[in-house]
Amino acid sequence: MKLGGQSIKIIRHGEVESEQTFELNRKLPGFYRSPYMSFALSTHTQKLELSIQGLSARAAWSYDFYRFDEESGHFAISLHIQEEPIS
Repeated sequence: MKLGGQSIKIIRHGEVESEQTFELNRKLPGFYRSPYMSFALSTHTQKLELSIQGLSARAAWSYDFYRFDEESGHFAISLHIQEEPIS
């Protein structure tokens, strides 16, 4: 996951590979690949809130998901990321 500026990017590597990018009011391309299937996707982000302070961050976004240019659903995600204190 990459957070920065006003964008969020989720990247997955390994046997399954995928990439999704989220920027407010933009429809952006991505992909999904596995040994069993592969398809083009895109996300159209309606809401994006991102706050990064030191080693912690809060992100919330909602988007329409498109597979092969056909709308497949609407999703909303909220994350709180923080460094775990070392004991």
